[in-house]
Amino acid sequence: MGLSNGKKMYTLILLVLGIGVGISSCRPKSIKTNAYIVHNSGSFLSDSSVDSSRYRFDYFTFRDSVFTERELTFEAMTEVDFQNYKVNTRLDCQLDSGIQAGKNSFFLRTRCNEVCSNSLVFPERDQELVLSCDYDGGILGALLSPNHKQLLVFAGYDGADFLDYYDKRSLVQLYRVHKRKGVFGVQPVAFFGLTDWSIEDFCWVDNAVVAFKVFTERNGDAVDSLKYSYFKANVTHD
Repeated sequence: MGLSNGKKMYTLILLVLGIGVGISSCRPKSIKTNAYIVHNSGSFLSDSSVDSSRYRFDYFTFRDSVFTERELTFEAMTEVDFQNYKVNTRLDCQLDSGIQAGKNSFFLRTRCNEVCSNSLVFPERDQELVLSCDYDGGILGALLSPNHKQLLVFAGYDGADFLDYYDKRSLVQLYRVHKRKGVFGVQPVAFFGLTDWSIEDFCWVDNAVVAFKVFTERNGDAVDSLKYSYFKANVTHD
């Protein structure tokens, strides 16, 4: 029994719609970018801390020259003051432990093969953002501010002969963070280059001021041989 003209037309419309949907579903998804971040398509990243069979991460990097260089004004402080600030650091502000704290949050991932690279991983969004760092050892520390709206990271070299390898002895980078926006909530703000000191440790004093533990010379490999100095500085300039 043949189809009526009306049924033929209805079947043809369904067939066309089905083909259109099929073609649309085969198109690669569109990944947005912004003034700071670009998408690198087709990158599959895995790590022992994440089930690689579950996640395919969209892989992002920063555009060139997105940081503004600023100067830091340091104020001397005592070791006791530094330790007091340090013990008050909230555990959920520490990213270098690789621990993810709750939904919409992220953690720091480090990979090393001769040189180290670091990225922020957003498991809930299947996103990974590579942090800019030119030092072979990668990022040595990362902390969120107490209000979780800023991220500070540092990298560096531990010797006075840094000019043989790098422009700066230590580098500090500041980001604004909106965790609910994934990688697009990470906005580069400023970087601070140090030529006199290597950074051993740091902690937030409040949402604007950071305390640093630094040294100038490493006399051999013994940690006890280091002579530390302690300073604090406003990194936000707000």
